[in-house]
Amino acid sequence: MTLVKAYEYHIKKLEELSGIDFAVATIKKYRYSLNSLIRFLKSMYNKPDIRLCDLDHKFVESYHTYLRTSESLMHNSAAENIKNLFRIINISITNRWIVTNPFKGFSCNFVYPNRPYLSEEEIDSLHKKKFAIKRLARVRDVFIFQIYTGLSYCDMAELTEDNIEIGIDGKRWIVIHRKQTGTRSSIPILPRAQKVLDRYKNDPSCIADHKLFPVCTNQRMNGYLKEIADICEIKKPLTTHIARHTFATTITLSHGVPIETVSKMLGHSDLKTTQIYSKVVDRKIADDMRPLIEIPSRTNSEKVQGG
Repeated sequence: MTLVKAYEYHIKKLEELSGIDFAVATIKKYRYSLNSLIRFLKSMYNKPDIRLCDLDHKFVESYHTYLRTSESLMHNSAAENIKNLFRIINISITNRWIVTNPFKGFSCNFVYPNRPYLSEEEIDSLHKKKFAIKRLARVRDVFIFQIYTGLSYCDMAELTEDNIEIGIDGKRWIVIHRKQTGTRSSIPILPRAQKVLDRYKNDPSCIADHKLFPVCTNQRMNGYLKEIADICEIKKPLTTHIARHTFATTITLSHGVPIETVSKMLGHSDLKTTQIYSKVVDRKIADDMRPLIEIPSRTNSEKVQGG
């Protein structure tokens, strides 16, 4: 068995379960990784494939170096390709196509970056701004809805009335199975999110498409968000991703919602994925520590007045 054939074997299995257990985006990522691997084989070995039994630790190191240098990938992008290769090697070991693991002793961990998010003041400026241009008003509304639900662009774009259910508290919830992970995500609809839903309840384009929102492509929406950021004088780069990060930090964790609950609402399959947000909630830390900081200052003030 060869490496490229093992890759194609796995991709075929993913395609058979496309839309059931695996998202189309996952398959695309493996195809992208396979293509980069083929380019590496041609560049380093001048051949289109290599036998699994010929793989060793040096091969993995060389591939990683190639990704970082020749393909100019950032650390996490290179790590993603390495992770996909690692998956293929594990499948090959399970199928007994290879005996030794060339990844033994190799480490390339994902580095969690700081996630930008909006403050309450920035959210209010977006919410209160009046837009004369209809397309910007719609994108702002959808963005606000994401901020108060934590939904990713692809999940939000596919929302229909079928995703609205009455929750255990007797109120309206959004219930979906996330496209990226397939995990169930249930989110109570907060008042500001409900206002956005009500605004588009009778929108002709929404009714025609059987969707809750008139959503443009992710690329176009991010382009419009740049315009909105300039109008609202927000210096942070507004994207559909930053709305999800804002829900995790400003809307939930900063207000004391347990991280386990936030993880469930975000549809994360691993709590570690959610923990990256808990590291940046400085406002919550400041609020919690304020009583301890202010006590000494009051005491000193009282001493001065008493003297």
